[in-house]
Amino acid sequence: MTAEPAASRRHPALARAAWWWGPVVVYAAVIFIGSSISQPPSLPEIVTDKSLHGSLYAGFALVLLRALARRWNRVTLFTMAAAVVLAALYGASDELGVGIAENEMHVHDFHATILHCLGFDHTRLTYRHAGRDFRLTDVHGEVVKSILV
Repeated sequence: MTAEPAASRRHPALARAAWWWGPVVVYAAVIFIGSSISQPPSLPEIVTDKSLHGSLYAGFALVLLRALARRWNRVTLFTMAAAVVLAALYGASDELGVGIAENEMHVHDFHATILHCLGFDHTRLTYRHAGRDFRLTDVHGEVVKSILV
């Protein structure tokens, strides 16, 4: 018998969700951090800014496709379209990449939506510090169901 991590034995659904959706969150964070650098390094002349963005968001669509389909043999046209649409929505920003061009969302709503996708109820996910209960979404977070497929 192989040794399994204790967390996956206690919470198999959480371990599966982290396995499938963890890379999506990490990839989105890498894109966000990379795009927030004020003076990025210069690119070789063969690589244009548009081709770099296109390849980054195509990779993001593949990671989303992996999470949506769960297995490569379950990929359908619908899951491919959903992955491309979600990656395009994530990449929708103004010309400078600084502000959101459309469908602006507060960070508390974004956190609530991500936690909902991972199977958590954001209103019950609290921790106690200095005698007060805190939660990631504060008291403002709402799940934005209009962007969920």
